Amino acid sequence: MYYTLDGGNLWIKQKYDFNNNLYDIFFVNDFLGWAVGENGIILHTTNGGITFVEEESINKNTSSCYPNPFSETATIEYTLKEPCWVKLCIYDFLGKEVALLINEFQDAGEYRKSIDGSGLSPGMYYYVLNIGNKTITQKIIISE
Repeated sequence: MYYTLDGGNLWIKQKYDFNNNLYDIFFVNDFLGWAVGENGIILHTTNGGITFVEEESINKNTSSCYPNPFSETATIEYTLKEPCWVKLCIYDFLGKEVALLINEFQDAGEYRKSIDGSGLSPGMYYYVLNIGNKTITQKIIISE
């Protein structure tokens, strides 16, 4: 990444201390901007890109559900970057909790949890994964 201070006559190579590729950069003015990249990295600058600071991102903890839609069982996978309290619940479309799947302290690592949809009516649900003080919410669909 390069930046200029003189309208483009001289370009200076930007040094940064992270190992992720960047995919997009957005500035709202000459000084305030963000850069985003792989592994959920979000960088923020207030001086036009001369320095970037990494913002805390929920994507450092990741989550997915497959298959989706499903009729009988699905698997929720998630990765914890650090040890923390984890709570995983399923809610119906009205916001009523229909299942508490996890409510415990877990070490950093990769995890899988099965969802048994056989006791639930077909329709749209949400799983809410609380990881420490962060929340990941994803829509899941139980088919007939």
